[in-house]
Amino acid sequence: MSWQVNLVETVTGQVGRTLSPEAGSWAIELNKADSGSVRISKDDVADIDRRRLSPWWASVLFSYITPDGRVIPVCGGPIISWPSEDQDSLTLDWRGMREVFTRRHLEKDYTLRGLSLGTIAWEVVKAGMDRPAGGLPIVHGSPYESKSTLNERTYEAWNLANNNCEKRLTELTNVIHGPDMMFRPEWADDEMTRVRWRFVHGTSWDPTIAQDTTMVWDTTAAGTHVTNPSVTSDGSKIVTRVFGTGAGEGAKVTRTQAESLALIKEGWPPLETVISDQDQAKPEPIRQKCLGELADSRRMVDQLSVTVYAAHEATPWGTWHVGDTVTVVLTDDWWSIPGGEHQMDIIKASGDLTDMVKVELQQGQWYAPTDLI
Repeated sequence: MSWQVNLVETVTGQVGRTLSPEAGSWAIELNKADSGSVRISKDDVADIDRRRLSPWWASVLFSYITPDGRVIPVCGGPIISWPSEDQDSLTLDWRGMREVFTRRHLEKDYTLRGLSLGTIAWEVVKAGMDRPAGGLPIVHGSPYESKSTLNERTYEAWNLANNNCEKRLTELTNVIHGPDMMFRPEWADDEMTRVRWRFVHGTSWDPTIAQDTTMVWDTTAAGTHVTNPSVTSDGSKIVTRVFGTGAGEGAKVTRTQAESLALIKEGWPPLETVISDQDQAKPEPIRQKCLGELADSRRMVDQLSVTVYAAHEATPWGTWHVGDTVTVVLTDDWWSIPGGEHQMDIIKASGDLTDMVKVELQQGQWYAPTDLI
């Protein structure tokens, strides 16, 4: 089992040379762009056009070769800077395809009505590609939801400074019940000569990304492929009230808030924070963001870190994804998390060119659905 690293043309997805990396690293984080680097010998690329190592023109693709010989794209995206180098080698820094949308803006007026937040996110992605030569090898991989009772977003061309596509995608995720969203690479043809990125997201009924099966990672089993568990908990963002401010100046600034009394009734002191969206003049969209911030702040974040053997025959790396929910089985000697089975979401995976993957999982909302959030 091993890794395969290729150069790719960003705009077309055409797969180029298979590299012989001296070292490499990668990280995939939920709702963010992938990232990583690869170090190669100068001799490995001495005979190719230098454009094929140029920032943004060229991309890098990391694929995992499974125990049965399948080559599964895992992560990759545009090279973002000129190579750093020493006398014998070059190092290429890259980010996921989502990074392109930090350089794209909504330059027209868009009014999107009756759509789920995930579908609005896809419309933002499409709008980010709607320009001369702006197309990218990206396809939609989640349900397109259209119904009059769903959501509305208006993006106005005059507000160009705030209409960065990545900013708008992040805003959609951050509202209460906002959808997870990821750009996942896959082969575009059976010959593996082209790659594309499938944009997947949560839906109006489930903000997490759909998955076919739920794996069981048993840290208690003899010979388990999930090892080195550790737990960290964070309560630093606990608040009982979130103020939100928007467009305007002085006393005319748009202002709203969201509050929960549940913790105060249980003896917690009032705790407050302020968020701001200076390009929003309507109170209700800001209030929705306040509700999202309040809900997130009410989570006692129990984060579990484990090391996963990527070549495990039942679930090799590439058959599960960041954003998936897994059933984790723990022993009963943890202080923060009771022993037994827990449904946990994979929020990050990272590694190098070995078979060991560091995985971070998260669980633990500690408010009841009936709380006033």
